[in-house]
Amino acid sequence: MSRSMRRVAVTLCAGIAVLATCLGASRPKSAGSSIASLGVDPAALSPVVDNPYAPWSLIKRAVYAGFELDDETKDTLEVRVVATVRDHPEPIAGAMATVVEFVVHEQGALV
Repeated sequence: MSRSMRRVAVTLCAGIAVLATCLGASRPKSAGSSIASLGVDPAALSPVVDNPYAPWSLIKRAVYAGFELDDETKDTLEVRVVATVRDHPEPIAGAMATVVEFVVHEQGALV
């Protein structure tokens, strides 16, 4: 996987994690949809994450390290992903949300 594709994939994963945590099973109908247009009251949402599969309320920092195969060159690459939960919730689409920042390193360099 190329570096630019990996960056997009990590960004998408982070965005999906935040949306899944905030909206549960609700899915936006289009890219321009807001929370209110989905029939969800932003005031009823909580930035506290209580999902047992994404325990961001309990974990403030996690480091994932391993190796992956580059699709183009077939080289084995050392990869490290650092996930950090920000201390304070931030407004996203009109609702307060827990923000998780993902930083990806490949072969020791920031991607």
